Amino acid sequence: MNIIALSPQTDYWEIQYQDGKKRLLSGTVAERLVTLDKIVEESAVSGAAITESIIIKIDDKQVDLADYLSKKYQKPFIYSSISDYEQAKENWLWSIEDTYLKQGNDAYTSESLLTVGNGYIGIRGTTPEMLISDDSYPALYIAGLYDEATSNIDGNKITNEDFVNAPNLQRMFIKVGNEVVDLVHQEIINFTRHLDLKTGLFTSEATVKLRDGKRLKINSKRVANMAKVHEYSVQYAVTPINFSGELHFVSEARGDVYNYNVARYRDLNRQHLHVTHQTVEDNTVTLTAQTLESHIDITQMAQLFIPDELDNSEISASRDGENIMQELVFNATEGSTYTFDKTVWVTTSMTKDVPTPIELPDFNKSYRQSKKAWQELWQKSHVAIAGDDYAQRLLNLNTFHVLVSASPNAYKEALGSGLTARGLHGEAYRGHVFWDELYILPFYVMHFPETARELLRYRYLRLDEAKKAAKDAGYDGAMFPWQSGRDGSEQSQSRHLNPMSKQWTPDNSRLQRHVSLAIAYNVWLYWINTHDDAYMEEEGLELLQEITKFWQSTLVLSDDGLHYDIKHVMGPDEFHEQCPNAIEAGLTNNAYTNVMVAWLFKTMKEFVNAFPQWFESHTGDVEIDGQELDSLRKKLNLEINPEGLIAQYAHYFDLEDINWDDYRDKYQNIQRMDRILEAEGKDINAYKVAKQADTMMLFFNLGVNRVTQLLAELGYDLPENYVEKNFDYYLNHTSHGSTLSRVVFAALAGHLGKTDVMWQLYREALVSDYDDIQGGTTAEGIHLGVMASTIIFPLTVFMGIELTNEQLAIQPELPEQWQCLSFTIQKQQVHYEVSLDHQTLMITSDKNSDILVQDKKLSLKAGEARQINIGKEDTND
Repeated sequence: MNIIALSPQTDYWEIQYQDGKKRLLSGTVAERLVTLDKIVEESAVSGAAITESIIIKIDDKQVDLADYLSKKYQKPFIYSSISDYEQAKENWLWSIEDTYLKQGNDAYTSESLLTVGNGYIGIRGTTPEMLISDDSYPALYIAGLYDEATSNIDGNKITNEDFVNAPNLQRMFIKVGNEVVDLVHQEIINFTRHLDLKTGLFTSEATVKLRDGKRLKINSKRVANMAKVHEYSVQYAVTPINFSGELHFVSEARGDVYNYNVARYRDLNRQHLHVTHQTVEDNTVTLTAQTLESHIDITQMAQLFIPDELDNSEISASRDGENIMQELVFNATEGSTYTFDKTVWVTTSMTKDVPTPIELPDFNKSYRQSKKAWQELWQKSHVAIAGDDYAQRLLNLNTFHVLVSASPNAYKEALGSGLTARGLHGEAYRGHVFWDELYILPFYVMHFPETARELLRYRYLRLDEAKKAAKDAGYDGAMFPWQSGRDGSEQSQSRHLNPMSKQWTPDNSRLQRHVSLAIAYNVWLYWINTHDDAYMEEEGLELLQEITKFWQSTLVLSDDGLHYDIKHVMGPDEFHEQCPNAIEAGLTNNAYTNVMVAWLFKTMKEFVNAFPQWFESHTGDVEIDGQELDSLRKKLNLEINPEGLIAQYAHYFDLEDINWDDYRDKYQNIQRMDRILEAEGKDINAYKVAKQADTMMLFFNLGVNRVTQLLAELGYDLPENYVEKNFDYYLNHTSHGSTLSRVVFAALAGHLGKTDVMWQLYREALVSDYDDIQGGTTAEGIHLGVMASTIIFPLTVFMGIELTNEQLAIQPELPEQWQCLSFTIQKQQVHYEVSLDHQTLMITSDKNSDILVQDKKLSLKAGEARQINIGKEDTND
């Protein structure tokens, strides 16, 4: 390792090398950064100890120097002395931090990334003093808490179901005289907020200067208890630095909250709650609110813990509308710290049989409970790598937020609520459930299969609504919605706001019927990896049966009378809703949809054969006939040109091309080409411009061999290099307006041996939320799908585990940038510990099992580690 020390001074920066030599970087900050670029490259610098925290300006924007350099070089540039660097790096691998008080969208982004949660609740990373504003958004989200609100848009009434911001009972602050210390109206001397990913502990530290020159130090801590998911706890400590005198400590329970997270929704109706009950008894406050339309009760009880040196009996309580305020006036001594705890219990009327606690734990007890629970989760889910500290940090961050969003500890209370696309972190997509489950469920299948089963229940519990939707639309079976919320009805918006043109345009995204194929795929994936026949007979087969009936009923005989078309659908590419100048919305013969339907029909025939008794007793109105399915799937229509390119949908190759270089030069960020073209008065439907992987999703889901076989059974004779041809073509026609797109193309690039492309796209996906590569969307919540898929990627691509295989099969190919990869997984009730470097694979199982390594059978004995030389024959007794 080549570590340098960087000492930033006002007029210069000093670099010290490991051999003791020094170098001064002078000139402007921009000039110093240019010189530093050369040093990092020429000296192969692997990290830096930055001796002093400093904020610099880049393009007139404030940035933290260490954070900026770490992101730029993707290496650990850390505030530390050179002697403490290794310990500081270990802390850095397991934490993220702000070192100044951000504003606007940057503040909202930090709050999303600093969110704590436990799968039942999520609490954004604000400090206790903060209120809803353009610069801060304290929010508590509860899994499954939705409400409808109607708004007037251009004279039209539009109803949306929203993810509700619940009442704020975490608020605490100090008053000195008449001055409320809120971090807004004071001079900030220093400010940090920090998230420990290993323990789920959020902390903040602030030193403020009041109007009269007095200074206060205010520290806070917060955990969402991972062991007791209905509880969260906050600690608030205040120290007068340069004075003694009277302080007013205030604790609030605020029922006057509203939704404000997403700027483009702010012109819509934001009110979802009214307070129905308030009580104060000693140090305990109880507040109940109800959603206005869905009539869900949210009850929170907060217990306040006062420092021993202060008098509990002096606390006063008052009400102000929908808010309750508790206040304690006390005389504070200069240099003394006064620590207040508040633990809050949260439940809703959706959760049954949850007893009200008699008393709640203080912060320290709550933190110990939660820390232990986090430790157990990390033992099962941690993906460890050597040789790439930055990637390790991002894997830790992404794993943390996946577990915050859906925890094995919360499945009884929360997982019936589904996997929201933006976690329990924000209000984008209105907290709805999409097809992102397809990218997320593998994490739980591999690490927490019992949780995966519970996650699948979200769809089963809403099967009746999907059957109703199909019937209303004239189809059989079950038609699941593109956007699903509380009850499983279609929640896709009918109009969409383009932030560039400020125009509301029609939104036909509900035609993405392929969401049901993702559900079927997830059921199958779970069964392949668990062989949980009980689940299949209780829920899984019924889901598959009803989804199959739906797709059977969508088939329309084509004009040639020999094939079947599927019409009026959209593929994963959300840019294309219809053909140019078409009267009706929707596309015909989307390749992803049609091939996935072919896969579904083939898979259903296998299930009919595997579970004959179940199907005999569950025929219903439409019987599932394996032979008929086999016949139908072989007649599904695709459009494939003479070069072997698979058209994304019928007539796709008739669309116009754009000059991608011109648009990159003009707009730089062209991820949302739909908005760009619409603002220019053009129709995105007329151009070969995809938002994200569409046809390529087939290979991501099913693998190259299975897709090739399905296409052959459809009667298509494709050239040997057809996969690479399609990859190159669609990569050059995709803007990656969805972060998920990079993972798909990266995985296929790995299969094709395009390692440079794979590495670039995977790295972009890995950092996509942390670096907010979409230019502001992380502020509205993390992207759960891409976070989960980047964790699974090293296992499925670098370790070469094919999740769709019956048997554990490993085809390892560790990237040269990494030295080692280690993890644990489960497959069909067997636990495996796996470690890979460039020479050897080490694997241990807790039961006797047979696996495949590089296509060769390997027998494992329970508890015995087996070492395999990669690339060399390993004999098997």
